Amino acid sequence: MTNAKLNNEIEIILGASPGSIKGDEKLNDLGNWDSLAVVMLMAAAAEKFDCELTGEAIASCATIADLALLIERQRA
Repeated sequence: MTNAKLNNEIEIILGASPGSIKGDEKLNDLGNWDSLAVVMLMAAAAEKFDCELTGEAIASCATIADLALLIERQRA
């Protein structure tokens, strides 16, 4: 997985402009980051990144870069 692919998925989930997510953003600073976004990320992770994420695991992440590391660890 590339970080660009995750960034793109986050943009889709949040309805953000293409290219607006760089990966260092804090999740709490993202306006549309809520429980629905978490569920959508869980579905995208299963479908597009071939890994299972829990809400607890996602909640432990502070940034999009943390999410990328989590996904990489889950896929290993």
